[in-house]
Amino acid sequence: MQMGTVVMTLLALISFNFISYAQEQITVTGTVLDSLDNIPLPGVTVSVEGATTSTKTNEDGEFSLNVPREATLVFAYLGYNTAYRTLQGEDHIDVRLSSAIQGLDEVVVVGYGQQKKISVTGAVSSVGNKEL
Repeated sequence: MQMGTVVMTLLALISFNFISYAQEQITVTGTVLDSLDNIPLPGVTVSVEGATTSTKTNEDGEFSLNVPREATLVFAYLGYNTAYRTLQGEDHIDVRLSSAIQGLDEVVVVGYGQQKKISVTGAVSSVGNKEL
């Protein structure tokens, strides 16, 4: 009877060890780059799927985030396709985001609303960043 108690105690201790391993937090670091030019992307939102934990990449495209050991990270950036990356214990990852190419119609702001450039029947001038 005493041997059975010892075995059960050992099994309980081992199972607690596995549970704590599964919930262990690690610090993941990495870099987010443009897939075409390999340029660092600043301001990419890096978050844990299904959680409120998130951060943004710095001006060099680098991030650091405390996450569960086997979390799924979500990388979102305006003008790029969202990427998902499931961690499997690694503490450093590099991610490349691909551009979400979409054609935009030119819109002209007129004194009484907005219209597509093609439907305006008058003269239209464009003002760029340099002129401002």
